[in-house]
Amino acid sequence: MAAAIAEIAELGCACKDKKCLLIAQIRGKSIAQWRMASTAQMTAEELEAANASWRKYSECESQKK
Repeated sequence: MAAAIAEIAELGCACKDKKCLLIAQIRGKSIAQWRMASTAQMTAEELEAANASWRKYSECESQKK
C-alpha cells in the first residue's frame, strides 16, 4: 500500500491540472479510494512513508488549477 501511495504522489506532481487527478487510477483504484483505504495492516515504517507521500501529494495537488 505504501508503494501505491508513493505512485500517487509521483502522479500528483506530474499531472498538469486537477482533471488529471480526478480520472487517475493507481492499481485499479482512484486516488479517493486510496485515501479511504485502511492503514491498520501497515507497519510503523510503512505508515510513516505513506504519510510522507500523502503530504507530498497534497502539496502538489494544491498547486493545480
